[in-house]
Amino acid sequence: MKIKLLSLIVTFTLSISVFSQDISFESSEGFVLGDINNQQGWTSYGSATPNNAAIINTTSTLGTNSANVLATNTINDGGIKKNVNGFAKTEFSFDFKISAIDESDYFMSVRDNSNTILGAFVIDYEQGNVAIYDGIMDDVTETSIDVSPNVWYNFKMIVNMGTHTVQYFVNNISVGSKNFLTSASGFQVIDFAFDDYDSGFSVDNIKISNADNLSTSEISQDKKVHIYPNPTSDFLHVSTTENIKSLEVYDLLGKLVLKDTSGKNQISVSFLNTGTYIIKVNTNHSAFTTKFTKK
Repeated sequence: MKIKLLSLIVTFTLSISVFSQDISFESSEGFVLGDINNQQGWTSYGSATPNNAAIINTTSTLGTNSANVLATNTINDGGIKKNVNGFAKTEFSFDFKISAIDESDYFMSVRDNSNTILGAFVIDYEQGNVAIYDGIMDDVTETSIDVSPNVWYNFKMIVNMGTHTVQYFVNNISVGSKNFLTSASGFQVIDFAFDDYDSGFSVDNIKISNADNLSTSEISQDKKVHIYPNPTSDFLHVSTTENIKSLEVYDLLGKLVLKDTSGKNQISVSFLNTGTYIIKVNTNHSAFTTKFTKK
């Protein structure tokens, strides 16, 4: 019985790690407040120094922490980056906000280990216009979207190594598709940078998923299932268009800590210890998993 239970835990954990990597800079992931350099594989460079590139707990979109890079007005490029494991087709998303307009330019990119850019979003300093990178032309194309300071936006790329294309989305709205060089070796580095003209940025809720393993039902679940509030101290509510069969809560080791088969669209998590958990929503037609934070 113990062997079977261990096998289930290992399988569940592997299914999360093999098909997705989620980063929200929480203590449960091994992060501590302060200098981000050398934490969980992250590196700061250029104008992003230990004094201004840090894990903070004053703003976030998931959990309590985020990564923050303050401006020092050095007018030098700088940022934070991390080596990751991409896939043949990778879905990469993150929440991002800037601190001011008419100051710095921002560059959020995916590269291979030889520094070839596969895809990138660029935010212009003047109006906060979002542009997308064309790897063939080595240039950017402006979109119709302008971002406002101190507002979180979700950015997403779907990078296909087979077709050498990148699909771009802002807040789940498609803003175009571009190609990149066939010489690019893989989805290997994520990089968040700016030119440090007196305004900085924050990043949170980074997700790297194997897009080839997202079935049609799993892709549509993002629109069908929503949990709130997150973080929560009492009840976690689930909004879905489908009938709920059960709600399961796991810790980050894959251990089932709570299960509700009543079919209700809420579950009490008040007795759980503070930390990050995974909720699995089982419906009549599909299953959905996402992280939430108990505060």
